[in-house]
Amino acid sequence: MLSATNKSLPSVARQLCQNHHIVVADWAFPEIQLSRYVNAYYTITSPEINLDACILGILEVVASEKIEAILPITDAALEVMKASGNAFSGLEQWNVNEDSAYVYAHNKAHLIEVAGEVGILSPASVLISTLAELDSFVPAWSFPCILKPVSSAVRVGNSVYGFGVRVCKDVNQIQDFGREIILNTPFLIQEKVQGTGFGFNFFARNGEITASYVHERLSEYNGQSGYRRSHDAKTFPMYAKCVELVRKIGWNGVGMLEFKVDGSNYYLMELNGRFYGSSEVAIAAGLNFPRMLSGDLDERSAPTKYRDAFVINFREELFKGLDQCVKTKKPSDLLSLGGRLLKSLFLSDHFVEDNLFTDTRFQFELYRKSILGFLIKRRKKGRGVVIGDFIKPPNFLEGRANQKICFVCFGNICRSPFAEVLASRMFPQHRFSSSGFYPQQNRISPGFARKTALHFGVNLDRHQSSCMVESTPEVDYFIVFDELNLIQMLEKGVSAEKLIMLGPGIISDPYQKSEEEFQECYRKIEAGLNRLF
Repeated sequence: MLSATNKSLPSVARQLCQNHHIVVADWAFPEIQLSRYVNAYYTITSPEINLDACILGILEVVASEKIEAILPITDAALEVMKASGNAFSGLEQWNVNEDSAYVYAHNKAHLIEVAGEVGILSPASVLISTLAELDSFVPAWSFPCILKPVSSAVRVGNSVYGFGVRVCKDVNQIQDFGREIILNTPFLIQEKVQGTGFGFNFFARNGEITASYVHERLSEYNGQSGYRRSHDAKTFPMYAKCVELVRKIGWNGVGMLEFKVDGSNYYLMELNGRFYGSSEVAIAAGLNFPRMLSGDLDERSAPTKYRDAFVINFREELFKGLDQCVKTKKPSDLLSLGGRLLKSLFLSDHFVEDNLFTDTRFQFELYRKSILGFLIKRRKKGRGVVIGDFIKPPNFLEGRANQKICFVCFGNICRSPFAEVLASRMFPQHRFSSSGFYPQQNRISPGFARKTALHFGVNLDRHQSSCMVESTPEVDYFIVFDELNLIQMLEKGVSAEKLIMLGPGIISDPYQKSEEEFQECYRKIEAGLNRLF
């Protein structure tokens, strides 16, 4: 299994481990190695960092474990498989479709087009492919609206970048969020559809659906649900059109057409071309998609009638529900959450997918991390770095000529590029650069950054972000802005002697804040430069 998640992979592995040796090659979720359903776990290079090294790592696992079949679990894993060419041609590739079908899971704009041909609605959308199209865009609907990359995972050079949906509350956010990704991927700007999430989940051979069910999201937090219910697919009003769409696409294997239902209108949102977070719902309802895919179960023997089932991820529902209750401070939200959790424990048609007694070590680790995360969000204390150790005396860099100095902030689109350009003009005797920790390059600075920088004689219009690399021995000093920057630099192994805090205090990230806060930030950066140099 390639790449790991906390819901779909353990669900699939639990079914396949009965007849197969489960090996996981992963770059992001080491906790999965604690699962009783995983026989071996290998950490490989993230494709976001180095795609070629990632593919080489997979090949080494294949050789070491004598792998016979590969099953991509995430969108990034699917993109790695597509980028690998013939590297895995001697293996069975489960749920990896031909390009002619894969394009509809990979590119939402293409899916919307073909869905319209069979009469399926999609949210009102505009495709933005260039910076010029973004600059001239005027929304035809009210805010908030959605900025949705056409692909969740995209190959960019020797990397595979992941992209998520953003909710935009005004034109400035459309421009800013769009500029962060437009040089890497096109995106859709969509009308925001309210309503309930439904998924039409299916198993198909050459476009012909052989088994299907529908799940309904009974709760939803930021696009994710920990409480879902299954329905007979043939009772779903969009059943016939879904069958027609899957046939037109020519899909093979497991897939899910995701809908938002607003009253009597069913809007298609996307096609998930891999196992999804609601995989356990199918199993509870009587449809074992993992075993159908592996060939352990003939899908023609799937039941024609199966039970409705309620499936809850107790941990996710508990902690996301508590977060919501803390935000809203409504007793009714807390009572509703308690009711859902109690029902999951005592009603016979309810199933807890993260039962502590079926995969104890793995689930306990997830609960431990969730508890820590919940507490850390509410802790006001610092992170344990003594900032004063990195504050240098005034004029520390005065008299030191020809130093190589790199400014580092989180995203390399607000603070560090401004400091780089301003310092280059003020102190030309040194060589300046800038970088960030956000793992995607080619992001453009937001509107308020570019506008405010001009007041200081700095033009950021042509700036494109870069990522902090592991090996930087040629840099004499790294100048950072806040405590998080310090921690991240130390975690990368950068010597403390090379680290300098720019200000006598923290210079906070102005990202997605007001124009006034950008002005205050840039004034502090200018003062910090004058102080150090």
